[in-house]
Parts: sequence; structure tokens; C-alpha cells
Amino acid sequence: MLPEYQVVETVMSFAEREEYYSYLYRVVRLLTRFYDMQANECRTFPSDIENRRMLFSVSYRFLTNPKFREKQLAKRVEYWRKKLGLHNLSRRFFDALHNDVRQTLSYLPKSQDVSEYHFSLFQTSKVLVPRLNHAKKTFFSREDKNLVFSTQLPEQLPRLEIQLRISELSNSLGLKFSDVTLLARADILPGLNSPATARDYWFNVAELSVMFSKISALSKPLPETKNPGQFVNLDGAKLLVQQCKWTIANILDLVLSGKCPVFMETKDSELDFSKLLMDRESLILQVEDYYRHHEVNPNTTFLHQFYSTKGIVVEHFIGLIHSVLNTNREGRITSAEFNAFNERFLCLNRWCRLRKIPMPALRKALEHSNIKPIYDEGAQKRFYLYSRSNTLDAFLTNYLKN
Repeated sequence: MLPEYQVVETVMSFAEREEYYSYLYRVVRLLTRFYDMQANECRTFPSDIENRRMLFSVSYRFLTNPKFREKQLAKRVEYWRKKLGLHNLSRRFFDALHNDVRQTLSYLPKSQDVSEYHFSLFQTSKVLVPRLNHAKKTFFSREDKNLVFSTQLPEQLPRLEIQLRISELSNSLGLKFSDVTLLARADILPGLNSPATARDYWFNVAELSVMFSKISALSKPLPETKNPGQFVNLDGAKLLVQQCKWTIANILDLVLSGKCPVFMETKDSELDFSKLLMDRESLILQVEDYYRHHEVNPNTTFLHQFYSTKGIVVEHFIGLIHSVLNTNREGRITSAEFNAFNERFLCLNRWCRLRKIPMPALRKALEHSNIKPIYDEGAQKRFYLYSRSNTLDAFLTNYLKN
């Protein structure tokens, strides 16, 4: 008698059968090394599986019975969290890791219960060499140079269960592939290897848990009375620092070094990158400090972006800079002149853009306090420069607080 997982094929269309095979084998890959985060891949079907019929029967039940499926996935998560110490990783991370095995195909009948099964009867001890080479291992089994028994690995080596390729890790974190690459190259999230191409990166997920633990220890609950613009999420932070060519690696380095405060909805919130909030003003101050201590190329494009000179002829603005600094008029400025100008003057356009503050209201408040611009392009162009002073700094600080 044919097993259920084969019987259902007889009434399927060709397209349905192709889809069914794809999803069924995806589950089979997961179940053959049940506690590995990275779904198993072998060039040939593992020869050490004792009961293949049971494997496919359980896989079919996993595919068609959501309640059974969720119970098994919960066992995996509990094992990683309790046995391997990955309690700092959020539920969202594990849910994303399981997305590709959670589909239910509507044309499949619900499976019958599989009696007297046990995962040990269809577990394999074999995995592909890349998972080991990328972990800088040289320990191979005697049976085959391409295969390894994870239970025989020395304790000091990273466990196979918590190794992930960069593609799976980036999906689980909700980050772009390129962002995870940058974190690896900056050693913020160390890889297990140093590949020639980014797609070949492998990671020990324990390193991610350690990083989240550090961030969690530094995080604070959001204050009850807060200005909505005071905080910025990770995507907003990347936009804030992009002109000085900083990336997610620079942002997290500031966070982990304590230079940029981080916040969560509550102290007990599960940490993931989608919920991480940073103090906007601290990031801005770090960016401003970068410009003070690094050479830049203040060409017309850079100046237009830096000062938000919409509607302003940049060449005229360069002339103004030379005029107030009493320097030459060659149609460009040097990095030193750029810094000297910023030390003396504040561009209200840039100040408001970085902080997401409406400029007209602030402009009126400054005027009411008798703080007037030294350069005013009028109502249509709305470009204002102010001389820096203690009075101006104090006013802007209080304005942010209120």
C-alpha cells in the first residue's frame, strides 16, 4: 500500500506536483537535522537515515497540519534558547527563520496521525563541507572526507546547530544582505570565515546573541513624555549619516561604544533591529564631530546637500563664504574654509532638516526673541544663516526640549 504522501500525487496537476515536491523536500531538509538552524543540504540523500518512509510521512504531516507544525517549530526554538543560550534573540527572528516552511498548500488533504515516530529514526549526522570549512574546522570523520559527525566535534569549535549562511541570517534579522556584509567586515558581527564574495559568509548565531545582549544592556525604556522627533529608527539613522558615508556598521559601533543612547518601548521588550530606536541628537552631534575632524571635498553638489540650498545658486553661496571669511574667490572652497565657516555660522535649513523640525515656526520663534539671521533669502527661497553664539545655542536647546 502506498503511503499517504505518495497517494496524494495521483490526483495532482503537473504544476501542483512540482510545487508539492518543492515544499515537501524543503521540510525534509529541515527534519533530517532537526535542531540545525541552517536547513540541511547534501549532494546525495543521506545514507544513514534509518526510516525514510517515516521521514516523508512526518514531513507530509508537518506540511498539512499547522498545529503539529507549530508544535515542532516551538521545540526547535526552545532548544536553541534554553540549551544553547540564545535567549537574547527575539521571537521575530525565529519566526522569520521558519517562514519558508510555514506554507500550507490548499489542495493537500490533512494527514493522518503518524504513530510511534521519533525524530532520531530519521536524523542524519552528515552535512556539507562548506559549513565546516567556513567555521575554520579541519576535523573530519573517518568515513568520508566530505562528511562530519557534529557530535564528534571538539567542544571549543562553534556548534553546527547555530551556524547560518548570510542569506538566511539577513532574512531573519530583517536586514539587507549588504548591511550584514558591512557588519561582518567591520567585525561588529564577526563571520566564521573571510570569503572572497559576500554570499559565502557563514555566521555563528551565538555572536549575534552576544551583540544583542550588549545592546539590550545599554538600552533604556522610552520616556513617558517624549518628542516624537527625538528618536530615530535604524533606517532613519542610516539616512541621517549617509552623507558622511557612514553605514549600519558605524551606527552600531556608536551604540555599542555608548556614544549614542538606544531605547526600547519597555525594558522588557524583545530586541530586534526593527524596534531599536536611537537618540537623534546624539547621532547628529557625532556626524558634526566627524566633519570637524575629517577632510571633505566641499564641491557644489556636497554643499547643496549639506546646507539644503534648495532654490539657492550654490556659486553665490560660495561667494558669500569667501566674503565672510575674507578669502579668495576662485569659485570653490577648501575643507579648511568649510570648517571655519561652520564654526562661525549655523544654517537653519540644515539644522531643521536633520531634526525634522518645521522651519517656519522656529524662524518666527527666533525673530520674537530678537535673534536675527545674518543672511536671509526671503520668504520664497527660505534660506537662513545665523551667527553662532551662546544665546542662539541656549535658545535652540530649549526649543528642542519643548
